[in-house]
Formats: sequence, C-alpha cells, structure tokens
Amino acid sequence: MLLLLLCSWTQLSAQTGKVCYSSEEAKKIADKMVQANTNAKLLTIATQQLNLKDSTIFALSKVVEAKDSVITSKESVVSLKEEIIEGKDHEIGDLRLELTAINRKLKWTKLKASGITIGLTGILLYTIINN
Repeated sequence: MLLLLLCSWTQLSAQTGKVCYSSEEAKKIADKMVQANTNAKLLTIATQQLNLKDSTIFALSKVVEAKDSVITSKESVVSLKEEIIEGKDHEIGDLRLELTAINRKLKWTKLKASGITIGLTGILLYTIINN
C-alpha cells in the first residue's frame, strides 16, 4: 500500500502538462494496472492449459484410433474364424451323409453275404445229403 502511495505521489509530482490526476485517481489507475497484469497472467495460464488439453485430446484420439484398428483386426479374425467354422460344419454334414450311404451299403453287403453263405451252405448240405 505504501508503495502504491509513493508511486502515485511520484507520478503526480512528475506530471507536466494539462492532465493532472488526484491521488485517488492515480490509485484507481494503479489498481487497474495490477488487475490488468493479473488478468494477463491468468490468460496466459488459461492458454497454456487449453494447449495442454488440446494436446491431451489429440493424443487420446490417436489412442482411440489405434484401439479401433485393433478392434477392426479382431473383428476380421472373428469373421474368418466364423467362415472356417461354417465350412467345417458343411464338411461335417457332407461326411455324415457319406457315412450314412456307406452304412447302407455295408448293411446290403452283409445281407448279400449272409444270403450267399446260406445259399452255399444249402447247396453244400444238399450235395452231401444226396451223395
């Protein structure tokens, strides 16, 4: 406070010309200058914080882009695996149909072999009995 009074008294005594300030006006001017300096410093700090936030947002957006890329790659892998599974399911279905056809052929082959065996046994028995 004493410094402000000394500065204002010095300014008042140094003034020459038509404009003169009272000590009260000089104090108001000094207060406004202190307030202006404070506001300028606060503005500088706010600008730095805004720049830091912008840098943080940019860095985080790059992280999001990288994670999106990873997700896209994983979705692609999942899609390929689903296609492989679908192909294997189709292959299993084909193999089941083929197995069913082979089992039918086997049953008929067994029936034919049994029929031939019975027929040959009958012929053999007939031959043995009639000789």
